[in-house]
Amino acid sequence: MPRMPGTNPWFDSFARCMEELEYEATWTLNLNYNLNLDLNEEQKKAGWKIYKTSTFGRFDCSNCPNSWSSAHVVILFHYRLRVKPSRGSVLLRPFRQQCRNCWRIPSMLKPQVKPTQMQQVFERLISKILKNCYMQPVEADERNLLHRKTKPHERTLCEACSLGMCSNTGTFPCKRRRCNTCPFISPLRDIQGPKDSFHVTKPFTCTSANLVYCILCSKCDFLYVGETERRLGDRFAEHLRSVRTRNPNLRVACHFNSPSHSESDLFVLGLQQCSNDAERKREEKRIIKLLGI
Repeated sequence: MPRMPGTNPWFDSFARCMEELEYEATWTLNLNYNLNLDLNEEQKKAGWKIYKTSTFGRFDCSNCPNSWSSAHVVILFHYRLRVKPSRGSVLLRPFRQQCRNCWRIPSMLKPQVKPTQMQQVFERLISKILKNCYMQPVEADERNLLHRKTKPHERTLCEACSLGMCSNTGTFPCKRRRCNTCPFISPLRDIQGPKDSFHVTKPFTCTSANLVYCILCSKCDFLYVGETERRLGDRFAEHLRSVRTRNPNLRVACHFNSPSHSESDLFVLGLQQCSNDAERKREEKRIIKLLGI
């Protein structure tokens, strides 16, 4: 299989790996930063398939000296084989990450992946191609995930997480010292109301801001949906204070001071990330109506 020329290292690595396939089909690779985890009916009929994986990578900010390594660089493929003519197509989307120091001028940075890691990514893809396109039996190959010291994955700065394409969606403790919200964080991604349910597709932590959030009770079906421009932890601290001071004028405080209830039954999670006040208030009303509360 002829090697695909090009300056992009993904193309060169792909060509080297595909040369080892003993099939006549010519396989080509293209980058596409609009790929997602869904296929429409037309794409399914055309034979497209999806494969998602992850690898190690490095990011260098172009706006400041900051750089970091990540063990969670998400790679998404769409691929298909056409019989007549015998031609295979692969679309690749390497997901980007944002510099945590440049949040005022946000820009998504492309990952730098070493050739050895690229080769392992394509070897896993080829196993999928052999199995799903050529119907060739493939032995399960367990990944050898070597330990590498990297900073914790910051879900709010990951493009894949923000689009709901990581398994790491939901609300997570920020793990800051002396954070009073972390013990009350709920990992739930599906909230069931009297009328309908809401599925969380974004990542949140105690430090997430400008969002719609939910407070729920572990003992009953109580739900409270609110919105805040501030950090989730700061807003939740007010709710917790109202419970501890037994404020009789606030719904959350009244519920968790009712018989057989206490603050140990109280949990909080993020529901929807917003960009401004109007969107936040609109989403709050929409979710309340959807859940039927």
